[in-house]
Amino acid sequence: MKTRTLALAAVSAAILSASAVPAMAAEEQKSGSSMSYADLDLGTSAGRVELAQRFDQAAREKCGVTGDKAKGNAKYCYKTTSEQYRHFAADIIRDYQSKKADTGLALR
Repeated sequence: MKTRTLALAAVSAAILSASAVPAMAAEEQKSGSSMSYADLDLGTSAGRVELAQRFDQAAREKCGVTGDKAKGNAKYCYKTTSEQYRHFAADIIRDYQSKKADTGLALR
């Protein structure tokens, strides 16, 4: 009987936590921010550096990091978010470069 009750409690907890995940994801999307980089020339190193700085600032804002050092949960949040944002920036630059390559003329 005890085992059955514990199993039922575990299943109930799993169901409740599974239903909470989409709600949390939806809430995060609502509070998400956007960032424009249309004004940047990603063909220049200055444009790519500015893109990286914007993503870094977005990670700081998302995680509540102020100043040079983050503490506790903010530190973990910043570490993981900034890594994810670095990948986003690399994808954007790679996309830009491949589109530039696609617009070239093939000369014979």
